[in-house]
Amino acid sequence: MAPVIEVVTERVTLGEGPHWDQATQTLYYVDIFGQAIHKYVPSTNTHTKVVIEGGPVTLVVPVEGTTDQFLISIGRKLVLVTWDGVSGKISDSELLIEVENKPGYFNNRFNDGKADPAGRLWAGTMGPEPEIGKLEKEKGALYTLIGKHQVKTHLTKVSIANGLAWNVGLKKMYYIDSPRRTVDEYDYNMEKGEICNRKVVFNLDTHDIPGVPDGMTMDTDGNLWVAVFDGACLLHINPRTSELLSRIDFPVRQITAAAFGGPNLDELYVTSAQLVVNGSKQPQPAGAVFKVTGTGAKGQPGFKAPHWDVDSQTLYFVDIIGQNIFKYTPATKKVAKASVAPEQPTFIIPVADKKNQFIVSLNRALSIISWDGESDNVSIVEQLCTVDDSPETPNNKFNDGKCDSSGRLWAGTQGLASEIPKTQPLGNLYTFDSKRHLTKHVDKIRIANGLAFNEKIKKMYYIDSLAGTVDQFDFHVTNGTLANRQVLFTLKKHNIPGMPDGMTIDTD
Repeated sequence: MAPVIEVVTERVTLGEGPHWDQATQTLYYVDIFGQAIHKYVPSTNTHTKVVIEGGPVTLVVPVEGTTDQFLISIGRKLVLVTWDGVSGKISDSELLIEVENKPGYFNNRFNDGKADPAGRLWAGTMGPEPEIGKLEKEKGALYTLIGKHQVKTHLTKVSIANGLAWNVGLKKMYYIDSPRRTVDEYDYNMEKGEICNRKVVFNLDTHDIPGVPDGMTMDTDGNLWVAVFDGACLLHINPRTSELLSRIDFPVRQITAAAFGGPNLDELYVTSAQLVVNGSKQPQPAGAVFKVTGTGAKGQPGFKAPHWDVDSQTLYFVDIIGQNIFKYTPATKKVAKASVAPEQPTFIIPVADKKNQFIVSLNRALSIISWDGESDNVSIVEQLCTVDDSPETPNNKFNDGKCDSSGRLWAGTQGLASEIPKTQPLGNLYTFDSKRHLTKHVDKIRIANGLAFNEKIKKMYYIDSLAGTVDQFDFHVTNGTLANRQVLFTLKKHNIPGMPDGMTIDTD
């Protein structure tokens, strides 16, 4: 079935920079020449905006951990603004930095920007364009924001800095300088925020596609969705093979950018423009935001720490024997708990961007529960799967679990015994991914325990407690597969009593 396209907002002059906030199910975007931030809530069909004085507003990125702060660009400035999302005025603003403040560059402006998977803002500029097609080329640059008041320059001689996307597993960043008519790939160091080794992965000339590439986004398969300005289409590209997988044609020519959204991140929100070119006005519905469904693709969820919720500065943990889940807030020293009896929970993991929802292990089942973090009221939203349901393992149960940086859940089981040392090697280690695929990776486990991941060197660390060791596997970040198990540390060699249990990893 072909994708379905529908208009969801009123028209603006130059819609750009769509950003989906999964926590609030809200789309933010900008009208560059209207100098406005727009907010669209699909569930209520509510559309609000605030006009910003001072120059073109070209990007908007919500600040993590807040509900009313946004990093935006105004001309050549990066500014932090406070807006309640409803009123017609911002309540506060703070200038972070102004770039290219030198003769010959005063008429430059920021164009596009996004936060990378590490939360680092990348934003690029362009030279003056008094009329469409009359651009002063190679006067822009690509920057990252360092702290609040410094930038680092990565690329110069940029004409129109545009689309950005990242593939953490492949350590790649994809980037568009529109007049080149290419999608470029760079080697990407997430830890240092550095790029190198530019390579063209897609060329519009090769496919005889008119227009120029503009904004883009990436799906969970690592494929790109590229908006084509003056080309009336959205391209679906495999950047690893340079293959054009498909294209979606629109009833307007000036398609500017795209972002995945919706409760399941399977809706594409596509911005457009109605700029006058050579005296010709763009017909309706040019300038509207379109919603595209039925593509078969999903967007990438944000990364979340598995047990520590950075947004709310909250720790979640369980009491297995007591059959309780707990929430601890250090700032207030407040502890809340709720019972999940008669089941025994062995881990609790907040669901990314789903308020009050958690994945918990309940004996041999993985379930999503709803809990407000205050009361004792817990309800099971959905049972995701059950494991170890063979006649040999009726008493198995989950023990420990964590998510890797791709949002893939790793969870292991153990056999049941009257005494821990007598636990039989009947457990297994599984992954459960965003497509709801359950995969077994390791078997013959006695007590599945600690997990940690080092994506930089492609290693996973793992503990089977009764083995008394910390083991290492080669870890394929993209595919979520393991190989080449080896022992790294043995407690007995260091005369350490007891057995290893859970673990975590630091920045080193």
